[in-house]
Amino acid sequence: NYYGGTVYWGINENNFIEKDGIQYVIINKEAVITRYVGTSTNVEIPTTIEFNGKIYNVTSIGDYAFSYCNSLTSITIPNSVTSIGKSAFSGCNSLESLILPCINTYLGYYFGASSYSSNSNYVPESLKTIIILSGTSIPEYAFYKCSSLENITIPNSVTSIGYYAFYSCSSLTIYCEVSTKPSGWSNDWNRSGGTVYWGINENTYIEKDGIQYVIIDEEAVVTKYVGISTNAEIPTTIEINGKTYDVTSIGNYAFSGCSSLTNITIPDSVMSIRYGAFSNCDSLTSIVIPSSVTSIGNCAFSECSSLTTITIPSSVTSIGEDAFRNCHSLTIYCEASSKPSGWSNDWNRSGGTVYWGNQWHYVN
Repeated sequence: NYYGGTVYWGINENNFIEKDGIQYVIINKEAVITRYVGTSTNVEIPTTIEFNGKIYNVTSIGDYAFSYCNSLTSITIPNSVTSIGKSAFSGCNSLESLILPCINTYLGYYFGASSYSSNSNYVPESLKTIIILSGTSIPEYAFYKCSSLENITIPNSVTSIGYYAFYSCSSLTIYCEVSTKPSGWSNDWNRSGGTVYWGINENTYIEKDGIQYVIIDEEAVVTKYVGISTNAEIPTTIEINGKTYDVTSIGNYAFSGCSSLTNITIPDSVMSIRYGAFSNCDSLTSIVIPSSVTSIGNCAFSECSSLTTITIPSSVTSIGEDAFRNCHSLTIYCEASSKPSGWSNDWNRSGGTVYWGNQWHYVN
C-alpha cells in the first residue's frame, strides 16, 4: 500500500453494510462510516444501524469517507460520532452547512489541510454555517482563517475554547447558548472580535424571508441577511413559537457585504443600528432612518460607495465614529439643528455634505 490508502482489517461480508448511500464496517461492535456513495445533496447520518439482527452505534467517520462528494450541500453528524477522520470532507466544494457533534481538531483537518495555518486553502468557500451539537472543548486555532464562515452555534456543554479559535474569521457571527463567557474559555478565544450573541438556542432563533433574528430580552434583533432580493424590508414584528416580538435592533454586520441590495426599509420599531450593520453595501443608493432610532453604531454605513442620500431624524442621539466612512457621494440631511453631543467627532470623517435642521428643506 505504497500510497497509504485507507485500510480496514478483518472485513468481510459479515461486517460490511450499505444503507441509504452510506457504507459502513463493523469494528469492535461499533459502526464506522467508510464511504458515501449516494446522490442526495443533504445527508443526515443515523445514530445507529441494524446489521444481521443487531443494532450498532455509529461512532466514527473514516478517512476520506465523504471526499469529493461535490453535490453535497449539508451534512448532519449525530452525537454518537466521537471521531472524524482526516480529509473526511475533502473536495466537498458545494458544502454549505455542517452540523458536528464536536470539534476536536482544527476544521481544515476534515477537508485535507495539513496544519491549521492552511485552513483557508482547504475549507470550501461555500461553507457558511456550522452547528456544534455537544462536546466540551474547541481547541486553539480550530477555525483559524476560515474567512467564509458566517454563522457558528456553540452549545452550553462547551466549557473550554482555546486561544485564537476563530482568528481571522472576518465574516463570522457566533451564537452561544451560555449567557456569559465561561471561565474555561481563553481570553483570546475570539481575538478577531467576531459578533457574539449570548444565551441563544433553537428557541430564540428564527429565519424568515431571508432575514435571521435572535430573541434577546424579549425583543428581536436582526443578525444576518441571507436573502437574494435587491429590496429588503425589515418587518415591525416577528413570530416565534407562537409569540410575537418587536424588531428593535439591527445587529453588528447584519447586512454587511450585501452588494446586491439597492434598497432597505427600516420599520419604526427599530431603535438601534449597530456596528457595521450596512457596511460594504455598495449598491445601496439611499436610506431613511425612522424616528424610532436613537443610536447608529461605528462604521454602520461605511464603504457604501453608491449611497447618495440619507436622512437622520432628531431622535438619533448617538452616532459612532466612521459611521459613513468612504461614502464619497453622500449627502446627509439631519433634522437636528447642530451636531448632538452624543455624536462622535468622527461620525462623518469622510466629509460628506451635511444639511442641518431646516436647511435640508431648501435642497432639491
